[in-house]
Amino acid sequence: MRRILVLMLACGFPLLGQQTPKRYVLIEEFTSATCPPCVQASEKLNAMVRVENGLISVRYHMNWPAPGDPFNVANPTDNNARRQYYGVNSIPFAAVMGNWTGHPLTSDFDAAIQQQRQRSARLLITVSENRQNAPNIQVQVTIRNVSTQALDLTGHVLHVAVVNRRVDLPDLPQRLQGSNGETVFYDAMMKMLPSASGTQLSGSLAPGQEQLFGPFVYTLGTGELWPAGQDYVIAFVQNASTREILDAGTNLEQKLTAVTVQLTAPTPQFDYIPRGQTVSKTVTLRNTSSASYTFRVVIDPNSVLLTTWGWSATVSPDSLTLAPGATGQFTVRVTAPSSSAGYARLLLKPELLTRSSGTILELRDTSIVVGLLTEDTKYVLYYGMIPWFSSAYLSVANTVPELQGDYAWLPLLPEDMAAYPIQNFQLAVFPLYDYPLKTPAGELDHIFNAIQQAIQAGTRLWIVSNAGLYWAFDPNSSYRTSAAQSFYTNTLGLQYTRIQQRYSGNTLISFPITGVSSDSIGDGFTAMANTSASAGYNLYTDIFSLRSGSPSKAVFYYDNTPNSLGGVRVELSNGNRLVYTSFGPEAIANTSVRQELWQRIVRWLLGRAQGQPRIALNTYSLQFDSVELNQTKALTLTLGNVGQAELRITRIELSGTDASAFNVPDADVVPIVLQPGEETTLEVQFRPTRLGDHTALLTLFSNDPLEGEQGSVVILSGVGKRGVGIAQEPALRLQLSPVPASDVVRLQLPEVSAATYSVRITDALGRSWLSESFPISGRELLLSVGHLPAGAYTVTLLNGTHRFWAPLLIVR
Repeated sequence: MRRILVLMLACGFPLLGQQTPKRYVLIEEFTSATCPPCVQASEKLNAMVRVENGLISVRYHMNWPAPGDPFNVANPTDNNARRQYYGVNSIPFAAVMGNWTGHPLTSDFDAAIQQQRQRSARLLITVSENRQNAPNIQVQVTIRNVSTQALDLTGHVLHVAVVNRRVDLPDLPQRLQGSNGETVFYDAMMKMLPSASGTQLSGSLAPGQEQLFGPFVYTLGTGELWPAGQDYVIAFVQNASTREILDAGTNLEQKLTAVTVQLTAPTPQFDYIPRGQTVSKTVTLRNTSSASYTFRVVIDPNSVLLTTWGWSATVSPDSLTLAPGATGQFTVRVTAPSSSAGYARLLLKPELLTRSSGTILELRDTSIVVGLLTEDTKYVLYYGMIPWFSSAYLSVANTVPELQGDYAWLPLLPEDMAAYPIQNFQLAVFPLYDYPLKTPAGELDHIFNAIQQAIQAGTRLWIVSNAGLYWAFDPNSSYRTSAAQSFYTNTLGLQYTRIQQRYSGNTLISFPITGVSSDSIGDGFTAMANTSASAGYNLYTDIFSLRSGSPSKAVFYYDNTPNSLGGVRVELSNGNRLVYTSFGPEAIANTSVRQELWQRIVRWLLGRAQGQPRIALNTYSLQFDSVELNQTKALTLTLGNVGQAELRITRIELSGTDASAFNVPDADVVPIVLQPGEETTLEVQFRPTRLGDHTALLTLFSNDPLEGEQGSVVILSGVGKRGVGIAQEPALRLQLSPVPASDVVRLQLPEVSAATYSVRITDALGRSWLSESFPISGRELLLSVGHLPAGAYTVTLLNGTHRFWAPLLIVR
């Protein structure tokens, strides 16, 4: 046995010398600190670029859409030379090994990187430095042919870029007009050596042959763009005519030490805060590196404009030194303003305070979010898709008397929207700019589902979508979905006509917006849009008309053509109200007209039927999850009166085959009387006596005329399980959307082994409405539920020995 081991080792030594040299895939990105869409692209690159994984980047900074990007100001010549070489006229823009060029947020960009990673290195490019005469640095580059064939380098250029790995400019958004909010910049190109033209190569390089270039000399800069110890070099050989980069090399891997930590969010991560009060949250930091380091935790300075809107937040202690594997705690204290509602979305990030001469210590980016929403917030404005949110939405909303002091702004992100359900607000504004309302892949389902839930719950809506109808109906659209089409066709009754481009080349095209005569919103309204690029603009606007029998009323039209509609209002069958426009207030530069638009829309939306009560529930589904047998779990249902007359809840009933497992302790304490604007809570209990899933209906009967004799229905669901010591649950939760549903429901399928799923849908009385088997093809399953009557159901999925379930509420 010992001799065999020796032989294996002996055979192994030659293989070590024959290992394939590492291939670096180079991304060249064109960006700017004044480019809002570049933020998301930079975040993507920051997360994926890892030198140890063979992925490196050089970022060239441009002087548009607004001038003043500090890296471009410092070196416009080299940045512009690379821009001209690639013919870049819009950003963000990326080149992958010179071959692939385009937008870095597309799937094609990711595919290009993966394709390049599959290729073997042809040139081994080695970078070395002589820093003895610092700040004058000498750089030498060696290229060696590591392929099996001779390489003709005629027509190729050796480019050498001095790059700063990380530059922090925390106050840049406050001093750069047109800033996109970025404060941390990675891999910024500082100099090209000897110039942006590079070094022309010629001749053939035989296998194993190498050439030495340099020394190239540069002087380290000073000031905020040159933080100590962050400079390194990337060298690459590029075909001057085809732009193909044969290979790249860098000395970053030799200079960099990665520091890793784990930052744990508090529980709950998203919470409420009383107005004028202070809340403390504790976050835990663990040093997962192999050496001791000193850290601090900071709040991103752009976190929801805290100081502008009267919030304050601090983190203590100032720093902690943590040994390998050690943990420490930081306390975040947040104080809310006393006079107004709001939302503090704090991005907390650890920072490395330890410095090491000659080494780039890099703390691998990690961050957590803590959210705090003021209690009793009535209205919400969603942000994240439009560059002018602050000026066109946030600030203007504060001039509307009906909203003053009671609105907050939340990001269009799944975690925030789930933490603060849209049903909890009386009015919601969705500035969707030129994004689709829904996509086939489901990336925007959390937004589309929230709109559906708001419609059912009575939350008033203003939806601004420049191109939503185009994406839903146009033959050229790649985002057509039946759900979005149903929304436009059935809910709004709109007929898509065309999409109108509102620019030509680099010039905006102004256009008139006119209100429909005698309409309660539009009468007498006129505005000229796209008159100022700095104030905001719409590059496209959908033009549409009303379908026959449409519930919508025309409000705005474009281009002095009454049948070219750009805005409608609709009163839905449940009494809710919705305004839909294909232009946004950002396109109207005139401040007073912009405010007038807001006031007209908000006042109509918040208008309520005179003299009628209106019941509002904070949810239409109470999910108790797993509860041990014969144990009780309680949840709270919030009831409110958003009408203008006294609301009387006269009867509370439980129904369904599992009704006995649920209980409402105060069901007999009726009537419950609520004056306009008042709220109360109702405790609902779940006490299972058998294993498995349970569903029932809770119905509230009131004098709300819109609810009628059927009452207001809440679906109750829970799972009975055994106590501690039982390894397997009787059923696992299944994820489905949207909730509530009307026509189609999407099941997120779990990872299981059997080749088919059996799906069963039963109602609250135990009757079966669907029992079918489906082959497994992907991780989603679409079920048509348009034939089901409105009501509460249970969806059960069987796969081998596994059983999954979820409650389903159908609304009509």
